[in-house]
Amino acid sequence: MNVTHVFDSSAFLAHALGEPGSNVVTKLWEDSANTVGISALCIVEVKTRLREKVTDRAEQKRIYDLYRSLVTVLSVTEEVADEADALRARTKGRLPLADSLVAATAKVNRAILVHRDEHMASIDTSDVKQLVLPSRK
Repeated sequence: MNVTHVFDSSAFLAHALGEPGSNVVTKLWEDSANTVGISALCIVEVKTRLREKVTDRAEQKRIYDLYRSLVTVLSVTEEVADEADALRARTKGRLPLADSLVAATAKVNRAILVHRDEHMASIDTSDVKQLVLPSRK
């Protein structure tokens, strides 16, 4: 399956929680030409934030299951790890490990990285194609 966009957890959560940028995410999902992926690493953050924002456990699961059905979960492979290391070496400033792995997942899949993360925004767009969502603030 050819993934066109890789969502960081911030993009996934923007839509699920009705935050700024949710309309952009909706348009990406509505376009049948797009196939959306998410790094397996993002699952932990998504579930954690849902627990923080939604008190009912059944509702947390319902929301997660709905959104999970809309994405392809992408594994962290050795190729992704090698690319993450290379991205960290090429990027000026701090690029946390998890962010570098998510960005590398997009690069390896030749997909557009969708996020609202300032660390990821420091990656040169000629290195990883990006769609930066508006800040929550």
